[in-house]
Amino acid sequence: MTWRVARRYFGAEAALVAGLLYAVSPWAVIYSRKIWAQDMLPPFVVATLLTGLMGLVEIKSKRWAQFWHLPLLAITAQIHFAAVILAPISLVMVGLGWCRIRREFWFGLAGTVLLCMPFAYG
Repeated sequence: MTWRVARRYFGAEAALVAGLLYAVSPWAVIYSRKIWAQDMLPPFVVATLLTGLMGLVEIKSKRWAQFWHLPLLAITAQIHFAAVILAPISLVMVGLGWCRIRREFWFGLAGTVLLCMPFAYG
């Protein structure tokens, strides 16, 4: 997913460098051998950023990306509290793409509320 984001927004050379650096990163190897909550963050963070960029920032926004952006943000924040830093970034993306928001975004917001309801309720 790192390669895909870099390829889409920065070109093939940047994607190759980013993918290779992530593949040979000693921390990625170490974290892949353990089962901690933080070890699940990288794929969810990249997926959250990718859906935000594709659904809200790009000129030809994707409806499915608008739907999945906020639920992925909620799931990522539930995995580890460090992912809350993505909330201001998501607000900036929503601000940039406010004129491109469709009903799928609001359905995703409703799904996010349902995902967070157990934490708010009790």
